[in-house]
Amino acid sequence: MANSMAKLKFRLRSRLGLIPGTSRVEVSDLELRKEYEEFLNYKDSDGYKRFHELEDIVTSQDFADRKKEIKEQRFKDTDAYRKLIEFKSMQKSPEFKAYFRITSSKEFNDFMRLDNSQEIKDFEELERYVYSPEYKEVKKLKLSDTEEWQKYEEYNSLKKTPEIKDYFTIKHSSNYKALKELEGSKKLSHFEELHDMINSSEFIVMKKTLNTREFKSTPEYEKYQEYQTLKSEPDIKAYLNLQNDKAFANFRMMENSAELERFLTLEKFVNSPAFRNIKKEFELKKAAELHKKNDYKTLKKSFKIRSYYKIKNSKDLEYFYLLRNSPELERYVDLEKYINSDEFKETKSRFESRDRFKKTPEYKQLQEYKELKKSPKLNWFNKLQNSDKFDEIKKWQLVFADEFPGKELDRSKWLTSFFWGNKLINQGYSLATDRHLYTESGNAEVEGSLLKLNTKKEAVSVRPGTRLSDFFQKSLNTLLHW
Repeated sequence: MANSMAKLKFRLRSRLGLIPGTSRVEVSDLELRKEYEEFLNYKDSDGYKRFHELEDIVTSQDFADRKKEIKEQRFKDTDAYRKLIEFKSMQKSPEFKAYFRITSSKEFNDFMRLDNSQEIKDFEELERYVYSPEYKEVKKLKLSDTEEWQKYEEYNSLKKTPEIKDYFTIKHSSNYKALKELEGSKKLSHFEELHDMINSSEFIVMKKTLNTREFKSTPEYEKYQEYQTLKSEPDIKAYLNLQNDKAFANFRMMENSAELERFLTLEKFVNSPAFRNIKKEFELKKAAELHKKNDYKTLKKSFKIRSYYKIKNSKDLEYFYLLRNSPELERYVDLEKYINSDEFKETKSRFESRDRFKKTPEYKQLQEYKELKKSPKLNWFNKLQNSDKFDEIKKWQLVFADEFPGKELDRSKWLTSFFWGNKLINQGYSLATDRHLYTESGNAEVEGSLLKLNTKKEAVSVRPGTRLSDFFQKSLNTLLHW
């Protein structure tokens, strides 16, 4: 009875349109499932996780303490301020003032280029020489102190001696020339014989004892006359003049002497081109040595050298070498770089600002949290989470699913022909009243996890039937008979 009443009630509700159609139920279920999937996806989303992460942070006691600390903190309490004070202190120190004063000067680059250069080495070598004992000796040096000039003085001294004078007087005389022509001749030998005879004691005695007439008749007189004749001849006269010249004695003494040989050697040297250039070369050499002092004075007065030694002798240079490549200078450079950085400027600006909390990462986290909290998606999720809208769908269990892997249908899940024809007679079957037919090929394609069902207008042959029950009975009888 109860069953009959239920059926009656169902028919009445159906006729009145109170029971929704299948399509409407399916659409409603689909929308619910879609919304539930969206709900679950949002629950696992990065945005939802980020919201809870931020919520844990901004609602924590640590966050509140940090916010209070930031609002109470002053720039003087920061590490940035301590670095600023350290940097300013280094700036004021004599060492760093001197270091940057010298390195920023125009002369410093020139100094570094010249320092230890060959140009400076040459200047300092010239300076040492100008103030050396060696240079002082050069200043005192005279031509008369040279060996060559001493030879010249010796030559002049010898040239003034009577012996040398007499030697060259005789040698360059016409009498000596005549003598040289007579030397070794029979005429000179005969004249010397006659001269010896006439000047002999026998001849003198004979001439005194005989009167003139008697003397003229003797052979000695003839020799005497011959002697007188020869004596009057020019060459013999020249010879006799030399014999009577006192200078000729000196000539004979000097001839072939070592003194004469020394004089001739000196004379050859004094008259040589080399000696003629000695004085000139000596003066030039001495002038060149003395000129080095002028070169030194000129260099010393030059702007380049004065600038170099101004830097070199300065106290600032000592500080430069003291700080160069030092850890202190490296620290100074690091601090200067930091003080001029955007990081420092931002830190200083932030802590000196009344709204300094707004410039912190914590404030950014708080603002991000507030924005997320206001999002419509989060509000939608929270409403659904606190509702019973998905209570029924949460009870659902998956009964059947296919992701269509591979390129073929899974035959354990799908049939491509009429169920009873497949099960009972193992072949396709369609009712005569159907406007479609089932075939085994070309109607289903699997690719990329998608199933495509194709309908085609084509001629096919299948086993016909008029009623499913006839087919079933026949098949059953066949089975029973078998």
